Amino acid sequence: MIFDVSLGNSGPHATPQLLADTARAADELGYRAIWTSDHLLAPSTLPQFSRIFEPLTVLSYLAAITERVLLGTSVIVLPMRSPFVVAKQAATLDLLSHGRAVLGIGVGSFAEEYVNVHAEFGNRGARMDEMIALFRHLWSGNRGPFAGRFYGFADGVFEPLPPQRGDLRLLVGGRSDAALRRAGRHAAFWQTTTATPELFPSLVEKIRAEPRGHDVEVGTVCAFNDSLESVTETVRNWEKAGAQHLSVSFGPADGRLERMQAFATAFGINHA
Repeated sequence: MIFDVSLGNSGPHATPQLLADTARAADELGYRAIWTSDHLLAPSTLPQFSRIFEPLTVLSYLAAITERVLLGTSVIVLPMRSPFVVAKQAATLDLLSHGRAVLGIGVGSFAEEYVNVHAEFGNRGARMDEMIALFRHLWSGNRGPFAGRFYGFADGVFEPLPPQRGDLRLLVGGRSDAALRRAGRHAAFWQTTTATPELFPSLVEKIRAEPRGHDVEVGTVCAFNDSLESVTETVRNWEKAGAQHLSVSFGPADGRLERMQAFATAFGINHA
């Protein structure tokens, strides 16, 4: 199994120093990737999403102080944003990090947040499918026009290009049938934050049924803020369920780096 780190760019304990320390530790200890979460303007009825450092900005900052770890979003709520801006941000991050960017995207589920940022909620899935096509067009260096139902342009130059070009890695989040189909068609990674080990295999089966589904690396998240024995049992359960990667949250600042070290030692994570 591959082990990643949930960066923890949200909540009352997130600070620039803690983000930097966590990223450096992940890089040095040999974790494969760090993942950031996202919300733009969640309603006050969801206080757990009220304080979040903007994910792509954070990853650009961390690109400068890490060397090998992948830098990913899991996930940004894409249809609340301009795809042209996100395409430029992702390309820039990929260039600054020498090809380490992973753009994780999802449609989100809170209509109130879409209202807050003046974005349409009902057609978010259709718009995201078109956004993915637009990303591939722009990142590939194609100088031709793009004509879509929602987005398009007649003439424009998109530079600098990402080192990964049109194949810049995507992670698709979500567990609806539409999200799973999208992952199977377009993603390098799929990650769930809500499925149980019991449900996980049936979701993966739907991804695998798509044309590129067998190439998608599937995974989930877990937390290590208790005992090593407890998280070991959790890891084994997810292995049995078929998860190929786990993004681990290492809890509050107090003891976080020590838990990262203990986990890396227990599971044989090495700096490759």
